[in-house]
Amino acid sequence: MELRSTQIGQRLAQHPYNRVCLLNAGIEVSGDKHQYLIPFNQLISIQCKRGIVWGELEFELPEGKVVCLHGTEWQQTQRFYHYLLKEWQKWSLDMSDVSANVLAVKVNEVAKIKQQSRWLKTADLVSVQQQIQEIFQALPLPLQRVAQFENCQDNYKICLDWLIWHANINILREKY
Repeated sequence: MELRSTQIGQRLAQHPYNRVCLLNAGIEVSGDKHQYLIPFNQLISIQCKRGIVWGELEFELPEGKVVCLHGTEWQQTQRFYHYLLKEWQKWSLDMSDVSANVLAVKVNEVAKIKQQSRWLKTADLVSVQQQIQEIFQALPLPLQRVAQFENCQDNYKICLDWLIWHANINILREKY
């Protein structure tokens, strides 16, 4: 599926992008001289806005980056937006299941560490924290979105708590 700016919209908007195309697991925003591929795993949000005459799509990416498509016919923009949103949400739900499984495995490993009756070395904690950081980087969803999914929330919070080393190490050492 594809959405294009109208010819008048392209001229008046004078924006580098005039077309967006839905791919299997992402979108391609392009123009005459520019092309930008946005995989779903980098997409934070999608906004559909109505201007005075035309529609506009905004794609929010990590670190506050935004890619926009201006000058599109409003009815077509709405249809494309709703179809894209449905596909992105379906993909996101599938990836939340994957993320939930990965997080659950790490939380189980952390629970075993908590149950051990031994002094927790700082090096052990640093190792766990590095593993959590690696898992976060490998998740198929952006971290900004992981907490939005109910099946990920609890385990994500537990992993985040382990990144606060002083709280965890002191609690575990006191238990020992």
